[in-house]
Amino acid sequence: GVYQFKVDYDRTGFTHLYSTTQVSVRPFHHTEYERFIPSAYPYYASAFSMMGGLFIFSLFSCITEILLLLPRKRNKVDVLNYSYYSYNSMVPITIVIVTIYIV
Repeated sequence: GVYQFKVDYDRTGFTHLYSTTQVSVRPFHHTEYERFIPSAYPYYASAFSMMGGLFIFSLFSCITEILLLLPRKRNKVDVLNYSYYSYNSMVPITIVIVTIYIV
């Protein structure tokens, strides 16, 4: 909008003051905003720390799965232990998470 600021000061014994200033106030265009808002730095840091944490978690998970896929010496207890064969349950979700992160 357009606003007009007026000062009309009249007091006995002093000089009469009259001033008027017209200003226009408009919202910023989408290209006129700051690129990085200083008060939002904590939010930027939290977003990047979450991305870094997800990357480290995915990397750790992939390395763990690769280590579990390596052949190892088995004894009779391992043959009877069925959890030894369920090590690849996290492989599909880890691949999906890493793929989403890369894209």
